[in-house]
Amino acid sequence: MVLPMQACDRMAGDCIDCLQTFVYGPYCNASCSRGCMNSDCSMLGEYRIGCSGGYTGARCETDFNSLYEELDKTQSVASQDRQQYEMLQASPNPVDNQQQVNERRDYDNEYHNENNCFQ
Repeated sequence: MVLPMQACDRMAGDCIDCLQTFVYGPYCNASCSRGCMNSDCSMLGEYRIGCSGGYTGARCETDFNSLYEELDKTQSVASQDRQQYEMLQASPNPVDNQQQVNERRDYDNEYHNENNCFQ
Protein backbone atom coordinates (compact mmCIF):
# COMPACT_ATOMS: atom_id res chain seq x y z
CA MET A 1 0.00 0.00 0.00
CA VAL A 2 1.38 3.41 -1.00
CA LEU A 3 0.81 6.22 1.47
CA PRO A 4 -0.38 9.54 0.04
CA MET A 5 2.17 12.39 0.04
CA GLN A 6 -0.38 15.16 0.57
CA ALA A 7 -3.72 16.07 2.08
CA CYS A 8 -5.89 17.72 -0.55
CA ASP A 9 -8.92 19.95 -0.60
CA ARG A 10 -11.53 17.67 -2.20
CA MET A 11 -13.41 20.54 -3.82
CA ALA A 12 -10.46 22.50 -5.28
CA GLY A 13 -7.97 19.66 -5.55
CA ASP A 14 -5.19 21.80 -4.05
CA CYS A 15 -2.81 20.40 -1.46
CA ILE A 16 -3.45 21.86 1.95
CA ASP A 17 -0.69 19.98 3.73
CA CYS A 18 2.12 17.57 2.96
CA LEU A 19 1.96 14.44 5.07
CA GLN A 20 5.73 13.96 4.82
CA THR A 21 7.67 16.78 6.54
CA PHE A 22 10.65 16.65 4.15
CA VAL A 23 8.66 17.84 1.10
CA TYR A 24 6.65 20.96 0.29
CA GLY A 25 4.84 22.80 -2.47
CA PRO A 26 1.41 22.65 -4.11
CA TYR A 27 2.00 19.01 -5.10
CA CYS A 28 4.30 18.06 -2.21
CA ASN A 29 7.03 17.19 -4.69
CA ALA A 30 9.77 19.69 -3.75
CA SER A 31 12.41 18.69 -1.21
CA CYS A 32 13.05 20.81 1.85
CA SER A 33 16.44 22.51 2.03
CA ARG A 34 19.22 20.38 3.47
CA GLY A 35 19.77 23.33 5.82
CA CYS A 36 16.39 22.78 7.51
CA MET A 37 16.84 20.93 10.78
CA ASN A 38 15.70 17.31 10.29
CA SER A 39 14.76 18.33 6.69
CA ASP A 40 11.49 19.53 8.23
CA CYS A 41 9.76 22.41 6.42
CA SER A 42 6.33 23.96 5.91
CA MET A 43 4.17 23.92 2.77
CA LEU A 44 6.12 27.04 1.68
CA GLY A 45 9.50 25.37 2.18
CA GLU A 46 10.27 27.40 5.29
CA TYR A 47 11.78 25.76 8.37
CA ARG A 48 9.50 24.48 11.12
CA ILE A 49 12.09 23.72 13.81
CA GLY A 50 15.04 25.84 12.76
CA CYS A 51 18.14 25.76 10.58
CA SER A 52 21.02 23.33 10.95
CA GLY A 53 24.41 24.69 11.95
CA GLY A 54 25.85 27.14 9.46
CA TYR A 55 22.56 27.85 7.65
CA THR A 56 20.18 30.78 7.96
CA GLY A 57 17.13 32.31 6.28
CA ALA A 58 13.46 31.36 6.17
CA ARG A 59 14.32 28.36 3.98
CA CYS A 60 17.74 27.74 5.55
CA GLU A 61 19.37 28.17 2.15
CA THR A 62 22.11 30.66 3.09
CA ASP A 63 25.29 28.83 4.04
CA PHE A 64 27.40 30.99 6.35
CA ASN A 65 30.49 28.87 5.68
CA SER A 66 30.40 29.86 1.99
CA LEU A 67 29.88 33.51 2.92
CA TYR A 68 32.91 33.42 5.24
CA GLU A 69 35.05 31.83 2.51
CA GLU A 70 34.09 34.61 0.08
CA LEU A 71 34.84 37.23 2.73
CA ASP A 72 38.27 35.69 3.38
CA LYS A 73 39.06 35.81 -0.37
CA THR A 74 38.01 39.46 -0.59
CA GLN A 75 40.07 40.39 2.45
CA SER A 76 43.10 38.60 1.01
CA VAL A 77 42.83 40.54 -2.25
CA ALA A 78 42.38 43.80 -0.32
CA SER A 79 45.50 43.02 1.75
CA GLN A 80 47.55 42.38 -1.41
CA ASP A 81 46.23 45.59 -2.95
CA ARG A 82 47.17 47.54 0.21
CA GLN A 83 50.74 46.19 0.03
CA GLN A 84 51.06 47.27 -3.61
CA TYR A 85 49.65 50.69 -2.72
CA GLU A 86 52.20 51.17 0.06
CA MET A 87 55.01 50.20 -2.29
CA LEU A 88 53.78 52.81 -4.77
CA GLN A 89 53.75 55.50 -2.10
CA ALA A 90 57.38 54.73 -1.27
CA SER A 91 58.43 55.56 -4.85
CA PRO A 92 61.64 57.70 -4.91
CA ASN A 93 60.38 60.06 -7.64
CA PRO A 94 57.71 62.47 -6.30
CA VAL A 95 56.18 63.07 -9.75
CA ASP A 96 55.87 59.35 -10.41
CA ASN A 97 54.61 58.88 -6.86
CA GLN A 98 51.71 61.35 -7.33
CA GLN A 99 50.73 59.75 -10.65
CA GLN A 100 50.84 56.30 -9.06
CA VAL A 101 48.76 57.51 -6.11
CA ASN A 102 46.14 58.91 -8.52
CA GLU A 103 46.10 55.65 -10.50
CA ARG A 104 45.79 53.70 -7.27
CA ARG A 105 42.90 55.89 -6.07
CA ASP A 106 41.09 55.35 -9.39
CA TYR A 107 41.71 51.59 -9.16
CA ASP A 108 40.47 51.46 -5.56
CA ASN A 109 37.30 53.36 -6.44
CA GLU A 110 36.60 51.06 -9.39
CA TYR A 111 37.27 47.92 -7.31
CA HIS A 112 35.03 49.04 -4.44
CA ASN A 113 32.22 50.02 -6.80
CA GLU A 114 32.35 46.68 -8.68
CA ASN A 115 32.39 44.65 -5.48
CA ASN A 116 29.88 46.75 -3.54
CA CYS A 117 32.49 47.42 -0.85
CA PHE A 118 32.39 50.36 1.48
CA GLN A 119 35.53 52.36 2.03
